[in-house]
Amino acid sequence: MTEDSLFARCIALGHSPLLNERQIGWSGRWTLMGDFMVCSQCLAAQAIDRAHHPFPHLPDCVAIPHARSPWHELQRLLNQIPPLRGCETEELINSKGASPDGNQAG
Repeated sequence: MTEDSLFARCIALGHSPLLNERQIGWSGRWTLMGDFMVCSQCLAAQAIDRAHHPFPHLPDCVAIPHARSPWHELQRLLNQIPPLRGCETEELINSKGASPDGNQAG
């Protein structure tokens, strides 16, 4: 499979009705490195605190028409994860030592 056809396959998977295929499509187009999102095609990066701006692809990047807000795309994808069965979110948070507002307990 060529690099172009692999990228095209990732774009197609991004429109799948199956959550796991959409995640595979997303991860084939992006890499999350610390607080930076990196484009798999041009290797441009964007920090999470710049998520409210369009992604700064390099001028000749083939991903430009397909991906301008990867942080929000990831957010939409993660929001589709079903809740844990038999475990309340607050119980999970408290078991990690954090309060529901995200601050460390204690």
